[in-house]
Amino acid sequence: MLIKKDKLHIQSFRRALPAIIGAGFFFAFDLWVWHRSIIYIGAGIATLLANTQVFYLVAIGWLLFGEKPKWYFYPAMLLALVGLSIVSMPFLDFQGINNNFLGVLFGLLTGISYAIVTLCMKKATRVYQGKGPWPIFAITIIAAAFSLIAAAFENQLSMPGPADWALMILYGAGVHFMGWFLITHAISFIPLSLTSLLLLLQPIFATVFGALIYAEPLGVLQIVGLVAALSGVYLSSLAR
Repeated sequence: MLIKKDKLHIQSFRRALPAIIGAGFFFAFDLWVWHRSIIYIGAGIATLLANTQVFYLVAIGWLLFGEKPKWYFYPAMLLALVGLSIVSMPFLDFQGINNNFLGVLFGLLTGISYAIVTLCMKKATRVYQGKGPWPIFAITIIAAAFSLIAAAFENQLSMPGPADWALMILYGAGVHFMGWFLITHAISFIPLSLTSLLLLLQPIFATVFGALIYAEPLGVLQIVGLVAALSGVYLSSLAR
C-alpha cells in the first residue's frame, strides 16, 4: 500500500472503525479457540467444525438481512448435523466436561466467531471509501494485539527459539499468506460454487494428515460422518 501510495481515507476509516475492531477481536478469538480445539481433538475434526460457519452466516443473513435461503438448505443442514454428530461422538463424554468436550465446543465457537468476522469485515470494507486494503491491514494489527493479550493471559509469553521462529514464519508466510493469496486469485477465475467445493479439501487434508502424521483416530464411521458433513456444508453454501 505504501509503494502504491494508497493514502488512508481518515473520515471513512473512522466510520468503519467499530466494524474493524469487532473483526479484529473475533478473528483473534477465532484463532484462539481453533488452536485450542486442534490441541484437544486433532486437526481434522477441529477444521471440520470450523467450517460450520456457513450455517451461522445463513442464519444471520436470514434474521438480519431477510436473505431467505433456498429450500435445500434445510436437508443439507440436517445432513451436515448428522455427519458432525457421527464424527464428534467419540469425543463427547456427557458425564463431565473434559478436554475432548471442550475441543468440540471450541470447534463450534470457531465457526461462530469466523461468521462474525466475515460480517464485520464486509461492513468495514463497504464503509471505507479509500483505496487499498487498509481495513484488512487494521484488522490484522488489532487481531495480533488481542492475540498477544491472550498469550499473556495464559502465561505463554516467552522468547521463541530458532525452530519456533521457523515454524511461525512457515505458518504465517507460507500457510496463511500464500493460502489466502491463492484463494483470492482463484475466486477471480472460477465459479464460487467450485471455490466452495475446493475449499472443503481443507478439512479432508487436515483429517488425512492428522491420521498419518499424528496418529489421530480415523475409522470407517468417522469417514462416513466426514463425507456427510462436508456434503451438507457444500450444499448449504450453494443455498446462500
